[in-house]
Amino acid sequence: QDSRRSAKPFVSVDCATATEADLFGARPGTGSLAQAQGGTLFLDNLGELPAALQRLLVTALQQPRLAAGDTASVGDSPVERLNVSILCASQWPLQPLVANGQFREDLYFRLNGGTLTLPPLRERTDLAALVRNILDDQTCGQHMRPSSEVLEIFAAHSWPGNVRELSNALRLAVVMAGGDRLITRNHLPDELAQATHAFSAPSAAAPTGPQVDVGTQARTDDSRSLEAVEHETIQRAVQAAGGNISEAAKRLGISRNTIYRKLRWNQRDSS
Repeated sequence: QDSRRSAKPFVSVDCATATEADLFGARPGTGSLAQAQGGTLFLDNLGELPAALQRLLVTALQQPRLAAGDTASVGDSPVERLNVSILCASQWPLQPLVANGQFREDLYFRLNGGTLTLPPLRERTDLAALVRNILDDQTCGQHMRPSSEVLEIFAAHSWPGNVRELSNALRLAVVMAGGDRLITRNHLPDELAQATHAFSAPSAAAPTGPQVDVGTQARTDDSRSLEAVEHETIQRAVQAAGGNISEAAKRLGISRNTIYRKLRWNQRDSS
């Protein structure tokens, strides 16, 4: 945004799925290099660029034309020289790939004008601020916020998928929260919600109101399957909460996602 190219095209390419047509076009002026002319080309997942495309990209960067035999047009004037700022991202360092022959050394040195290493999400100290920013972007400034318990769960998670995993988890939480402004554990994906709180009967600290004793129900009829007892327990909790899924989830100590999934499974089994 601060560069002299900010008003020019910004073209993004995922190297993991890119084809020759994506980068260089099936006809002159249609590839990503030509489309980014005068602006910026972002090559994501650079380490996964196929060897054949690495060779073609080196060729494109070595010669003055946009690509081998290619030209593009800006307005009515033909453009032959490549005028593109290239930014790249990789999920792992490229030097080991160069050392074992998976990535071309000449391409690495042509692209490596400067390197910025971002720490994995689990090592970042601005997690809470990042969560707020993502929520504001996803909800158009509705000021949805995570509870302190959710932030504790996030801080304890290893985040193997980094920011993308966090963004997807928050996107689902926003949907599950409905009109609630506060995101709680019950709104999180199951793998996060259940990581610190296993399925159990309500604790003494649960909200007051009609309660469901899972253990008593399970003992009264040993002939029923565990799935049947579980489904009946969830149904009773939902009924006792007046149909409020969030309240039923709190009383049972599980996530809203689990309630929806368990009820859907039972419906399929019965059909």
